[in-house]
Amino acid sequence: MGRWMVLMSLWVVVWLEVGSGEVGCSPTLLANRVLAVVDWEESARFTGLLKSLEALGLEVDAPRDLDEALLKVNGEWAYGAVFLLAPRLANFGGDRTQHKLRQFLDEGGSILVAADREHRKPTEQMAASMGIVLDKSGRSVVDFEKTCSELDTDGSSTWIYAGGFVDSPRVVGESTNGPIVFHGIGSAIDPENELVEPVLWGSPSAFADPNSQGTTPLATGTNVVLAAVLQTREGGRAAYIGSIDILSDKIFSDENFEETRKFVKAITSWTLGYRGILRVDATHHYRKSDGISSDTYRIKDVLDFSTQISEWDGAKGSWIPYEADDVQLEFTMLDPFQRSRLLDMGNGTFRADVLVPERIGMYKFVIDYVRVGVSHIHFQEVVGIRPFNHNEYERFIIQAFPYYTALFSMLAGVILLGYPLLYGKPKSQ
Repeated sequence: MGRWMVLMSLWVVVWLEVGSGEVGCSPTLLANRVLAVVDWEESARFTGLLKSLEALGLEVDAPRDLDEALLKVNGEWAYGAVFLLAPRLANFGGDRTQHKLRQFLDEGGSILVAADREHRKPTEQMAASMGIVLDKSGRSVVDFEKTCSELDTDGSSTWIYAGGFVDSPRVVGESTNGPIVFHGIGSAIDPENELVEPVLWGSPSAFADPNSQGTTPLATGTNVVLAAVLQTREGGRAAYIGSIDILSDKIFSDENFEETRKFVKAITSWTLGYRGILRVDATHHYRKSDGISSDTYRIKDVLDFSTQISEWDGAKGSWIPYEADDVQLEFTMLDPFQRSRLLDMGNGTFRADVLVPERIGMYKFVIDYVRVGVSHIHFQEVVGIRPFNHNEYERFIIQAFPYYTALFSMLAGVILLGYPLLYGKPKSQ
């Protein structure tokens, strides 16, 4: 059979054993199974990648065909993630299956898409649904200054070193400090998609090879996107890698490319939800003057707001305290009246003081935390703000002292002038 007619699908089952020392599956996966699609003729290239999945506690099974009926069974998603590792396949099961994959991502599923310089329309369409614009098939990223001479044996300068990566260890790995190799297709970010973020890009001397004179490259320099990630508003995760070769045994079996392997394992773990899943465990607010918590406060009150944020640790299979110095709190009506940085107090606790403005109405405590590599936190709680009661005003205020002085001086003047007028006797002539 032709390459485009045969698919190999890999079923991956994640077993969670909390406290046993094995990896714990992500709490956000729709199901504890992962479907991977690999070209049957090239399946032997990915034994290293599959072994890395097995090292995470994953069990691999291989049905032959991908069909939309495999994705959803009895109205429930049968898989928690889908890996598309066959860029040269001409068919992923038809348009209905691709529509199901996009629906799967929109409803909180996870997808990893790997592309190549020779790719077909299904891969291009899946990348486009993530906000990635692929270069035309047959073109490669070229970099004459940062060529990997060990792999670039034909002198084409298409085996290159990446120019940079995002500052997010949860996506690219904790200790990624060496060069990451790349051999594949160039791409660019769709400016209309605000959810996709590049995580690996070319150097200033890189460019997407137009492969013909007089043709403008798709992107040049650091605008050449080599890998990207996306998080949907419903919690779905997608990762794009423009090089199927860095997922192959050519990289996984060579100790000289340890940093590249770390990057691949990290972005795979992130896609599966083993990294960067955040949740708000609890929030608390009270008036600092008396320590009373309420759903209604008074103007000019000073409030203490605190929240507990946890992060999922897939290696431990448990939630751990989140650490950050860039979490912000907003106190808003229609617009923010106050924006404060939440101080990290340790053990996942963040707090800030809030001075209630002198304007009554309904306000909200809002935490809108969006960062590359971690899930989106959007928390809000409504409180009412009232004016002073009649018995809460100060009896004497400093600003009124001139008026008090005028009043008492007027009384003194009336007495001093009234007494002689009323009781004084005129002198006799």
